[in-house]
Amino acid sequence: YKLIVHYKDGKTEENNIRGVTYSADQYGRDFGAHYKKDIPLMQEAGINTVRTYRPLAIYDPHGRLDVSATRTMLNAFANAGITVQVGFDLNEDIATGSYLDYISEFGGNPAIPGWTLGNEYNYHYIDATHPADADHWLTKAQWLTNLTQAVKAIKTMDGKHIVSIVVGEIPTLSELQEYRAAGVDAVGANIYRGNAGIAGISAQWEDLV
Repeated sequence: YKLIVHYKDGKTEENNIRGVTYSADQYGRDFGAHYKKDIPLMQEAGINTVRTYRPLAIYDPHGRLDVSATRTMLNAFANAGITVQVGFDLNEDIATGSYLDYISEFGGNPAIPGWTLGNEYNYHYIDATHPADADHWLTKAQWLTNLTQAVKAIKTMDGKHIVSIVVGEIPTLSELQEYRAAGVDAVGANIYRGNAGIAGISAQWEDLV
């Protein structure tokens, strides 16, 4: 499959992603202090897309979303030709419903092609081998239920943007079918094989889909 961008003037083009995951600090929140110096570095590196773990946002000293400053930052990315696949965390954004507030406020910003729910949660399922603890905190069924509900809520509010997830490693066919059933449009994979182990990834993915 391909990602096709449709512009208001009728123009369409394929979106070839050359991107990185962007986290300005340990918790993926402090973007306001860094983006102005980071954007030129991204342009120099040829980056045209960033994905975030948490919403690309700026907060006031009381932790409230600064809508004006956030919009200015998103516009800076758009003006630099860099799109932002905005990520939402299960506990802090999805469970609280704040992800819908962000989408409602910024869904029309030209910097944003879509939304990403979670990051490799398939590594954090509670099961017989991994009981509930700091590193394993939800069952697979719980995650799929939360995912399905969040995707439905997003598409009810915003039917124009891609909804994706990011998993650890290439998913199995049954896992991919579960994500499709949840309504997910695209799946990204974090691969930890090192340089020597990535040669067969494209063929492995093509065999899967």
